[in-house]
Amino acid sequence: GFAVPPAVVVSGDTCDEAKPSTKPMFYACNKIGVAPEHCVYVGDAERDMQAGKNAGMKTVLVNWGYIAASDDTESWPYDCRIDRPMDLPDYL
Repeated sequence: GFAVPPAVVVSGDTCDEAKPSTKPMFYACNKIGVAPEHCVYVGDAERDMQAGKNAGMKTVLVNWGYIAASDDTESWPYDCRIDRPMDLPDYL
């Protein structure tokens, strides 16, 4: 199959504020022409969940990545948690 390039890439220095600011979220939405409320943000950090939720997006917390054993992930503002990438379509 053919790899499809991302419609937009947002790095920590793309905007003048990084997550948990909503600026990176709104920047991405503007570039792809989709309203935040029609987006799902997938992340592995509390700041990801905060930024996505504050931007009006649904948030999906992944159970891998940069999560430390000491992180209280249950207090993070996520809508759904997944254990593997292939679980995402079931949520969508």
